[in-house]
Amino acid sequence: MPLSDERMWALLGGASAAVATILVRRALRSGWRSWSEEDPPDNPADPEVGWKGALAWAGATGMAVAMGRVLARRGAASAWRKLRGRKPPF
Repeated sequence: MPLSDERMWALLGGASAAVATILVRRALRSGWRSWSEEDPPDNPADPEVGWKGALAWAGATGMAVAMGRVLARRGAASAWRKLRGRKPPF
């Protein structure tokens, strides 16, 4: 039974966003280590993590992951358009 366009798009869009999230988080952790010379906080809500580090990590993570997901989904939409000749069923 073939998948509908909606289901195929959900799989492609979701998979591309998930891969982007993993890659962005790895890059962000590496960048944090280079910038601060220590590991980023595992849990920014932990009271033992200082406010500056917690807020910086939360902000950087949120922004970078959101941008990576947008870029991945736009790339997936572009690939869909090239392969299918029409925009994906958002």
